[in-house]
Amino acid sequence: MLHDEQAQEHGYEQIMHTACSRFDLGSWSGQLDRLSGSFNETFRFSTDRGMYVIRLLNPSTSIPRLEELQSVIMHLNEEGLPVPLPFLTQENTCFSIIDERVVQVAPNLSGQRFHCHSEQVHASGQMLKRLHRTLLGRKLNLKPAHSFYPTQDYYTEALKQLQRLDGIPASELDQVACYAERIEQSWNSMGRLPSTLIHGDWHFWNQLYTKHRISAVLDFDYMEEGIRIHDVAYALWCIYILLPRYQDTFDVAFLEGYGMLTSEERELLPAAVARISLFFLLHAVTSADPLEKWEKQVQRQLPLLAWLQEEGGKRISAVKPNHDEKSR
Repeated sequence: MLHDEQAQEHGYEQIMHTACSRFDLGSWSGQLDRLSGSFNETFRFSTDRGMYVIRLLNPSTSIPRLEELQSVIMHLNEEGLPVPLPFLTQENTCFSIIDERVVQVAPNLSGQRFHCHSEQVHASGQMLKRLHRTLLGRKLNLKPAHSFYPTQDYYTEALKQLQRLDGIPASELDQVACYAERIEQSWNSMGRLPSTLIHGDWHFWNQLYTKHRISAVLDFDYMEEGIRIHDVAYALWCIYILLPRYQDTFDVAFLEGYGMLTSEERELLPAAVARISLFFLLHAVTSADPLEKWEKQVQRQLPLLAWLQEEGGKRISAVKPNHDEKSR
């Protein structure tokens, strides 16, 4: 928690006072609680009128993109999904520029963080299904500045750059190149798959829970158009990498919650998970110390890629929820 003196030292004091004035929130109490997340700076704070959340947005976020996202978030809110709707300023904008920072304020929603319960994972799958259905037909013209859903060119170019570096074992690069080729072949062999606006960063810490029910869906910064199984695959990747001790129950719970996969999607799903694993492995090229990042990611991602190619892929493809959709 940051108090008045610390807030002033870190440059937040003027931002907070100005934000409270522009969003008509009352008088700031002087305390800030930093919340999780690395893309934006996010804090919970209180005034004499209540509790709120303020986001100091990443400098890469453009105003036109922010306004597009606001329209989508308003649609979700109108359709009854539990999403925090940003407050409007006195000038009727969903943001304010304060000390050269783009700032948004939203209500402080009730709910608890993820506590590794299978019922929460199942509820997360159900909520993602509802999100995808609600967003069907919606458009976003502007892509996010950063994306976990890159084009194929990203994989090709990142691998080339890593191959130029000294210090990465050739055997590891050859192994990764083989995985990349197989994943690309699987990706290119599939026909048209169901698409919608995807969340882009769907994991269990981007939701709040009341017991085992989703009470809030958070962080839409990575939303873009894409095939819907990317979000499903991303959630599975989070299970396998971040929650491996629970993977034998959580992956099935999530897929049972989501339910509506076509046979083509089930067939491609292992490759979609592998594609995300490969993304984070190749992302080492953007690090300040790519060799250190590579070494760390190789230890995490290569075992997963190997598992997905064999028994893991068979396991994922075999899950057939009772309310499975027919191919289309």
